[in-house]
Amino acid sequence: MGDSLTIIPLFYSKDSEEKMYECPDYLTSGPNSCYFDKNHTNPWTTYIITVTATNEIGSNSSDPQHVDVTSIVQPDAPVNLSLETNISANLSYLWAKWSPPPLADASSNLHVYHYELRLKPEEKEEWETVSVGMQTHYEVSSLKAGVKYIVQVRCMLDLGEWSEWSSERSIQIPKEQLPPEKPIIIKCRSPEKETFTCWWKPASDGGLLTKHTLLYSKEGEEKVYECPDYKTAGPNSCYFNKKHTSFWTIYNITVRATNEMGSNVSDPHYVDVTYIVQPDPPVNITLELKKSIKRKPYLVLTWSPPPLADVRSGWLTLEYELRLKPEEGEEWETIFVGQQTQCKMFSLNPGKRYIVQIHCKPDHHGLWSEWSPEMYIEIPTDFRVKDMVVWIIVGVLSSLICLIMSWIMIMKGYRMMAFILPPVPGPKIKGIDTHLLEVPLDSRNGKVLSPSKQKCLLVILYLKNTKKVTMATQKQLARLWHTTNIYMYPAIHEYAEKLTSLFPDPLKVVYLTNSGSEANDLAMFMARLHTRNFDIISLRGGYHGGSPYTLGLTSLTHYKHGVANGFGCTTTMLPDVFRGPWGGSHCRDSPVQTVRKCSCTEVACLAKDQYIEQFKDTLNTSVPKTVAGFIAEPIQGVNGAVQYPRNFLKEAYQLIREKGGLCISDEVQTGFGRTGSHFWGFQTHGVVPDIVTLAKGIGNGFPMAAVVTTKEIASSLAENLHFNTFGGNPLACVVGAAVLDAIEEDGLQKNSEDVGTYMLLELAKLRDKFEIIGDVRGKGLMIGVEMVTDKDNRHPLPAEEISQIWEDCKDMGVLIGRGGLYSQTFRIKPPMCITKSDVDFAVEVFCTALQRHVERAAAK
Repeated sequence: MGDSLTIIPLFYSKDSEEKMYECPDYLTSGPNSCYFDKNHTNPWTTYIITVTATNEIGSNSSDPQHVDVTSIVQPDAPVNLSLETNISANLSYLWAKWSPPPLADASSNLHVYHYELRLKPEEKEEWETVSVGMQTHYEVSSLKAGVKYIVQVRCMLDLGEWSEWSSERSIQIPKEQLPPEKPIIIKCRSPEKETFTCWWKPASDGGLLTKHTLLYSKEGEEKVYECPDYKTAGPNSCYFNKKHTSFWTIYNITVRATNEMGSNVSDPHYVDVTYIVQPDPPVNITLELKKSIKRKPYLVLTWSPPPLADVRSGWLTLEYELRLKPEEGEEWETIFVGQQTQCKMFSLNPGKRYIVQIHCKPDHHGLWSEWSPEMYIEIPTDFRVKDMVVWIIVGVLSSLICLIMSWIMIMKGYRMMAFILPPVPGPKIKGIDTHLLEVPLDSRNGKVLSPSKQKCLLVILYLKNTKKVTMATQKQLARLWHTTNIYMYPAIHEYAEKLTSLFPDPLKVVYLTNSGSEANDLAMFMARLHTRNFDIISLRGGYHGGSPYTLGLTSLTHYKHGVANGFGCTTTMLPDVFRGPWGGSHCRDSPVQTVRKCSCTEVACLAKDQYIEQFKDTLNTSVPKTVAGFIAEPIQGVNGAVQYPRNFLKEAYQLIREKGGLCISDEVQTGFGRTGSHFWGFQTHGVVPDIVTLAKGIGNGFPMAAVVTTKEIASSLAENLHFNTFGGNPLACVVGAAVLDAIEEDGLQKNSEDVGTYMLLELAKLRDKFEIIGDVRGKGLMIGVEMVTDKDNRHPLPAEEISQIWEDCKDMGVLIGRGGLYSQTFRIKPPMCITKSDVDFAVEVFCTALQRHVERAAAK
């Protein structure tokens, strides 16, 4: 551009016109601009616009610009953007409102605006578009409480461009205000059985001031009481003094948290004061180092019971545990457990510094106290070598005396026990061994090893820790004793789900009954109803119940009565590899095999083939072309732990299914881990039955039973009503669930395998020693010892001689069941928590009883 004055006019022409127009208004929009008002604007016309620059020297024009008004519309940003927050149904949301640009006549239809709304947390960089639409307001939900947000909006016409973003507006979302979350009751504790305290842990308060209230009701009462004392035990606690404490009552305790938005209640906590006694640690502990003339130093400890426990009244009897360790050591050693309040410790290493602690607990129920503070004692080194020599001599002499006394006891055959233990039960049985769950244990301490009366060992699994089962039972007793399965209760569903989870597919439907006979009754009914066939086959020697229906399956004479039973029930030969016609020397799934000679090898059981042929013969001659089913125990229980050859059940199941029948496994005795290697007996045979019956150990002594089957078979009962008033009542289901938990926690299945194998091998040594033991058999803790006159002819030992051996064992503190067709077999099914030391004692007693029998026979 030159230095002379330059004029820059704007010219335009309209689409399809040749006439040129000059800019109508150079002022309104400022320098170097042209404003077209409504009179000069037509949205249906395309404008051709040029700008010409002219001075004295000449002129020049811009390139032409083609303008369609519709496509160049870019409105101003929306105005009057306002923001407000609100809370509804515990959710925070933002309400945004705005107005169209001021130049736009939004009330007419000439301008239809689209709006875009965006926001972002103040500390973030990225924006989030939350709305695109034509409305001038929008509700934004799901915002984070307590966060500050920035909001903007812009607009555009249909074919135009977006406006600039509006000015930023910010808003703080208030902190969330919610009802409190439910608190958690941490624990309840009684220091002395006369008072107790419960503590709870508050959960989220919902951002508001929250009040916690402890409420409780007593067993058998509907009235609800509030905590009597929130102060004595500190924050988040309730103290029950003597006036409000009764150890005869179960308390149902809840904690309610309340604020302006609502309230929430903790899960109920059931308290039996007897079981929550946890005393304070013992006090007044003294350590005194003493040294008598010509002896090494020894340590004397004395202590007093905790001050709150009135042990003089006998109201609370405490048991104490004392432990110590060298100062530099890591592991503690328990030195003493008992009820006295003093203890002497010998054989401490001179020059060592020891740490000593003691704690206490009620002698029957309750919890151990905390350990007392650590106390230190240093053992001096001033002793002589002569002291050590003297004690070595004393130790050797003492050991020699013990060996002589032990030999005298063995030679006398435990005759002294007759003066200690009367016939069971008797008033001199003085103690209960807690690891066998109230099973009298050891005749040497006035106790008995294992309870019997034939089957009671199987009825109760004897869990190591019964507190879980006991508390679950008491808790349910306080809630609801009984309702039939017409009115379903959560415990029924929970137990059924827990039980069926232990079965392979498709065994996922459970019917709950009250006894093994009921369970097998129902299994027979199911098989006949589902197959529309009638005949059911069982093995000779089997026991499947004593009801009129199941007696047809039971083939033991002493269970039969002189009334009609067994219509449609057929028994077939028992594949007994010891007493059967074809034997079997390598055929059992057991650590112990028979002593019979046969053609079997370790990899081929020829006896099994013979028994299967006999089974086929029964199917071809004694039943119709189709059958309803076949029932068998994985190991025969009442008949003396009889085991079948390997793969017999697998082939028998196949033959039954070819006949249209169902296969029923009677797990009343073998179930719940007793066989050791598997949880269910049928698993040891590599089969999956169609129906499984359970009882005895299912409730650890509580009357309950179950039938587990497939959905397809169960649907056969759905055509009409099947009902059992007490089957699957809430109390039974809670007990059953607690038993399953305890079996897993106590490791009873693994213990059955380890200790059972050990016992079988120890009994096999007795078989090799005594001519009258014909067979030792079994798996896990389901064991049979069959007694014979001699091994070659296998004649059963006479019943009166069996009884004499049984009585001798009883008098020495071991009770054993009896079974078999001639009661010739000792059935050993001990508690599943039995230990190897228990086995040693039992085998020792059994060996002595057998030796006495040999002596009696020789005297004749």
